[in-house]
Amino acid sequence: MLGNAGGLGILAADAAQRVGLRLPELSPQTRQALGTAVPGAASTTNPVDLGAAAGPESYRGALDVLVSSGDVDAVLVLTAATAVTDLEKVGEVVAAGAAGVDVPVLSVAVGGGRSAGVGSVTAFRSAEAAIHALARACTYAEWRRQNTGAGSDEQGPVVTDFDGSPAPPSRSAATDAGWLAAADAAALLGEVGARVPTMTTVHSVEGAEDAAERIGFPVVVKAAAGEIVHKSDARLVRTGLHDVRDVAAAAGDLQAALGTGSPLLVQEQVTGPELAIGLTRDERFGPLVMVASGGVNLDLWQDQVFLMSPLRRSEIRDALGSLRTWPVLDGFRGGEPVDVEAVVDLVEAAGRLGEEHPEIVEMDLNPVVCTPSGPVCVDVKVRAPRGHRP
Repeated sequence: MLGNAGGLGILAADAAQRVGLRLPELSPQTRQALGTAVPGAASTTNPVDLGAAAGPESYRGALDVLVSSGDVDAVLVLTAATAVTDLEKVGEVVAAGAAGVDVPVLSVAVGGGRSAGVGSVTAFRSAEAAIHALARACTYAEWRRQNTGAGSDEQGPVVTDFDGSPAPPSRSAATDAGWLAAADAAALLGEVGARVPTMTTVHSVEGAEDAAERIGFPVVVKAAAGEIVHKSDARLVRTGLHDVRDVAAAAGDLQAALGTGSPLLVQEQVTGPELAIGLTRDERFGPLVMVASGGVNLDLWQDQVFLMSPLRRSEIRDALGSLRTWPVLDGFRGGEPVDVEAVVDLVEAAGRLGEEHPEIVEMDLNPVVCTPSGPVCVDVKVRAPRGHRP
């Protein structure tokens, strides 16, 4: 803590102690450097008191010593308004001293009106507010350290950019985004080991018949265009097709509705309890992963939980257990319980895609059918900038 009023520093120190933050004792080398940088300092112990007459140069000199000392993990700058203190100028030099350093710097100005943060320095209305914010940041940082790698003991598949190169961590999602074609979205899921049904995209009734015979009955035929998001609502899905005649009739109906030559997806039919897993982006919290009841039950029951990255396996299990559909997943009335750990793996994969593919705007896996051999992503929708493909 660094300021120009000893009483303010003591109050801040008391607030830090209440929330579990420790004020370390500064080393003799650091105290000597502070004395050299600010000869008129009232105290070079922690909290550092520069004295009521301290100007901007004193703040900058002391801050430079502290952020480079290795003694502290953060610096709280406390400035009380005096007849000789230019709060605005102090704020500017503190921001300059905090630029490009690894130690976070917080600022509180007292008695001179509300001040705004500058650069990487966040300004608070009171020392207690700053202390509480720092304590919460420390708690979150510790949580992230404990759960590096999405909380898994093993590293998952390496996620790459859509062109196969490592994904850039800072690329923001483009506003010109569209839904990927079904085959492209399925290929993206394959990057992280997610399972999708055997499928083929066709453009004719004959092609659908041939694909169904190769895949094996029963099959599903549905619209393949990525921009058709809610295919069931639009009656563009045909399930339970057990022979070529059924497939031909279904493909013919869909081609009549969509136009001759429109892409259709022929897919093996998978049955079992259904979940929904989604990914969306919040401006403040980043990628959020949704775990929910699958199929139409998602909209009917509003049975969903949102998780914030990085995902912990225990949190994913808790989210699954909180769903209204959980008894069905857990073997309700003699049913076979689903492979929960395999579902957790899939939710983790969705979280990794959100963190390592910042260009993904939205993802919807609904339904995810839980089979004895693991979850299968039956319908995959991914929205990303146009022109990007797996």
